[in-house]
Formats: sequence, structure tokens, C-alpha cells
Amino acid sequence: VLQQTLPVSQNPAWIAQLAVGQLRASDGFVHDARNTVESFAQCVVTGSMYGPYVPTRGDIRSESLSIDGRRGWLIESEITVDQPDLALLGDHVIFIVVRDGKNWGFFFGAVPIGNAQLDAVLASTVRELRAS
Repeated sequence: VLQQTLPVSQNPAWIAQLAVGQLRASDGFVHDARNTVESFAQCVVTGSMYGPYVPTRGDIRSESLSIDGRRGWLIESEITVDQPDLALLGDHVIFIVVRDGKNWGFFFGAVPIGNAQLDAVLASTVRELRAS
């Protein structure tokens, strides 16, 4: 996994991030693109990243896509958290997987809900994704 992060809140800690990496078939990511991206999203939402909070995922869109001829799937969501001491509502996120042989290449981007500047960075990054 390669990622770029930006702190957006210090106390409590919160980051915006863009990440790319590989989901391996040997780790159980063996289904079609839609099921794979759903499993990936579920892992992120229920994992340590949102662990201290009680996250709620609300999907905006879920659709097939192609990046450089590689078929895949995209889920765009808002992950909200109910945390009184956090000045943020949660994250606007995009999960993408594309086939990479027997494995999957992935993209994950998360920016604070309502941050137009970081939303623009996320949208631009998704438009510029390439598969090699």
C-alpha cells in the first residue's frame, strides 16, 4: 500500500488520505469486482481506522468502471461518525478495485465531509487513476 495523508484534526486525530495497493486473492479477495469492493469497503469501515468511533456508511453510488481497459467497481459513500468532540461529520470516501491478474488493484480516498477543497483533490485523483 502506498498512501498520502493530511492531518485535518489534531485532537482527536483525523486524517484525509489517498491510497493505492493490492488486494490479494490469497487473502480471500476472489469474487467479482462488485463483491470485492464491497468486502474492501466493509474491512475499512469496521477496521481500526474508524475503530474508536461508531461509523455509519451511506452509499452515494455503486457502479462498474474501467480504468485503462481493466474492469472494476467503484463505491462512493459518506462514512459518518457520532463523536461530540470531533468537529467533523465523517468522511466522503471512494473505494475502487480493478482486476490485476488473479488479484485486485485498489484505490481508497477519504476526505472530510463538506471540505470542498479536498473533495476537488479526491475527484481529480479519481479522474487521473491509471492501471499498469
